[in-house]
Amino acid sequence: MTVESDYFIAYGVVFRNDAAAAAKKKKAEGEAPALRVLGTKATFYNCTIEGGQGALYDQMGLHYFKSCTIRGTIDFIFGSAKSFYEDCTIVSVNNMEEIMTLPVAPPQLDIHDNPIKVAPGKGGFSFKTCTITGEGQQIFLGRMGTPSIYSYTQIAKEVVPIIYDKGNIFMPSNMTGRRCATFKCYGPGLEKIWHVKLRYAEAIYFLGTDFINGDSWILSIPPTDAETLLSV
Repeated sequence: MTVESDYFIAYGVVFRNDAAAAAKKKKAEGEAPALRVLGTKATFYNCTIEGGQGALYDQMGLHYFKSCTIRGTIDFIFGSAKSFYEDCTIVSVNNMEEIMTLPVAPPQLDIHDNPIKVAPGKGGFSFKTCTITGEGQQIFLGRMGTPSIYSYTQIAKEVVPIIYDKGNIFMPSNMTGRRCATFKCYGPGLEKIWHVKLRYAEAIYFLGTDFINGDSWILSIPPTDAETLLSV
């Protein structure tokens, strides 16, 4: 599904692309985006986004994901949007056969940008009070060069960004460098990733919906039961 309109709201919707499972049986590539968002000021509450490679193409605009579950294989949250993920569960279901065949990036492509250099209007992802887990020893969540900040988040496995260049996907050649920034995160995966530990003064910009100017457009979470509906 592609969302092109502004001010889009989804609640309790399952966005699923089963092509990855079919491709896996045929031993083909598992590219399977389930959701592409390019309209700005979109909100997703209690949604499930499930696909293969590139499951969530968070392409552009300001977006808010609240209490969502996102499942994919590799590079499964990527794009140039500026998005705030809160209370989300992020699950890697990677195909180890597919990952083992990825070529290693040439050194000139393996450049680490500043993970907290998110200028107004520029893209970046902030994950707050999320859980990141999955199969295997590593989670290939997104792309190198996208500013990614994790706060109060459980990181169960090592998070490794892939490198994308001219339609090709590579494994990082240099497993060191500042891949992301963290603030008060925990979990066994945290000890394995190369990250910048933020002080509160540095992290505060990423800890709320101010990161996406949300006070001007995010609505209250919709009611979830009949009793609440009747009381409105």
